[in-house]
Amino acid sequence: MNNNIMLIKGRHQVVMTGDVPLFNSDGNLLVQDVQDNNIFVVPVCEETIKFFNLRLTENSSIHNSDSRNICMTEQPESIASAAACWKDDNEVRCLIHLWQDHQNHFKTMKSRDVWSLISKDVIKTNPEWKQKTYIQCENKWKDIKRKYMETKDHNNKSGNDPKTCKFYKDLEEVLGEKPCVKPVSLASNLNKRHRTIINSKEQNDFDEIFEDSESSTSQSEEGLLKKKRKMTRVERELKDWSAALLADAKVREEARERRHREVIAESKVAIDIYKEMMGKLIDKL
Repeated sequence: MNNNIMLIKGRHQVVMTGDVPLFNSDGNLLVQDVQDNNIFVVPVCEETIKFFNLRLTENSSIHNSDSRNICMTEQPESIASAAACWKDDNEVRCLIHLWQDHQNHFKTMKSRDVWSLISKDVIKTNPEWKQKTYIQCENKWKDIKRKYMETKDHNNKSGNDPKTCKFYKDLEEVLGEKPCVKPVSLASNLNKRHRTIINSKEQNDFDEIFEDSESSTSQSEEGLLKKKRKMTRVERELKDWSAALLADAKVREEARERRHREVIAESKVAIDIYKEMMGKLIDKL
């Protein structure tokens, strides 16, 4: 199936290996659409050379073509899957660690530009590796990351036998602690828990105590001792209630001691009266 595409300045660019343009087996020029990330071919002719401002070597062939077809290209299958052959596992490991080195660049640069840097660094690491386009590097990264995520999610589900995947250890070193790659099941559980806390605002006081105690488990003992947390309403009420209980207990204790002293005093009076009466009786005898 043939699809005609009009070449547009700034949108279409030649796929390069270093400073050398790439051609397919038929001698057609490989061109990339930077907006759609598609790669297709165009016939090499004078108009194509002028459009891309190319300087071809003697071995490069120029095909005769009607000028009406010069800016129209036949779009065959993408070379991403055909040319992106990652035979050397060390090349993939290199890709993983280069992503780690450049990960902060994704925050300030376009993704396409960062992957272009990574693709160049891959070939600089080992010139014997076949040149990869930035799309091929990005697609390979997405593929191994997807398999890593599936494996990690499987292992985090209770009842499943543990399994692994290729480059799992390498990816675990790079992605293991990142929030953005939490397994699906774990992320789902965290989302459910977050919604539960939001829906229970009526028990805000108890939630505050729970959240504070839970967050404290992730802190050091020293930080926990130094942390001064404002008391919640429930805690203040508990403190007041405890103080009231202590005060009531103190009053009760004082009353008990007072009654005890009164009983002793009354007993002493009764004994004195008894002694007095007995003394009078003895005197009469």
